[in-house]
Amino acid sequence: EGEETVIRGFLDGDGVGERFDFCMCNPPFYEQDHEVENRTGHRPEPSAVSTGSMDELRTEGGELRFVEKIIDESLELKERITVYSSMLGHKRNYDQILRILKGRGVSNFTTTRFCQGNTTRWGVAWSFSSEALLYKVPDATQQSTNTNKKSPSKPLQGKILTSNQAPTLAEAKTHLLSALTPLALQLQPLEGESDSESLWKLVAQDNTWSHQRRKRREAMRVATVESSGELASEQGTPSKRCRTEPVLSAAVSLKSCDGGWTLALSYLGGIAGKDGVNQILQYVKNKLKESSE
Repeated sequence: EGEETVIRGFLDGDGVGERFDFCMCNPPFYEQDHEVENRTGHRPEPSAVSTGSMDELRTEGGELRFVEKIIDESLELKERITVYSSMLGHKRNYDQILRILKGRGVSNFTTTRFCQGNTTRWGVAWSFSSEALLYKVPDATQQSTNTNKKSPSKPLQGKILTSNQAPTLAEAKTHLLSALTPLALQLQPLEGESDSESLWKLVAQDNTWSHQRRKRREAMRVATVESSGELASEQGTPSKRCRTEPVLSAAVSLKSCDGGWTLALSYLGGIAGKDGVNQILQYVKNKLKESSE
């Protein structure tokens, strides 16, 4: 219905005065016709045949705008529907919908992931009812793909320094913090530090650790340009995008182990997931290796 309502129109019409247990949505995935045509340009055809008409496959603003309208309408309808839910076909839209929910002040929600063959879809459900505490439902997107149990909380860890490189904890901390400085992360010291271990909570508002080599090449290119001060300043300014949640939060431990220092990171939350934790660990290893050469 274009920019008209998605579900409110029905509830104000045929469904006026009624309450419903849930609504379930499989939104139009695409914004433009060419997106539908080009979807499989670089990957095999899906095993399942698409049976949707063009009107069912595309809508103005794509699935992101479609589901955002449902969220906005749910803020008006509240408990007239106990659980609102929708599937999403694009990971980037799933990430954005989580930000929209939190930005609208919706904290009672849960997520899941559907995997069938080579196809992955994401599901989001939210509620304003005290009878549906969705935030207590285990988050399936954080569960192991091999078991029905939640992923183990065992931290990802690796040796980053030898005792010769850093004889003391203070020196090891200096090396680690120096390596992390370019990432502009928030590191909050935690209680429990000893002579052989330091603890922090890491919070990342943006993914600053990916494509570091490309960023360094770009920085070197900019540095060779005359009057590069303003240009470098402009390009080096962190993104001002509004976020309602960190990209990543993790517990960090630097401890003495096996004649050196081990860095351990435990995933706590954020859309970067455990891959983000692993990427930061690898980044630190590479950074310290470069500095020692």
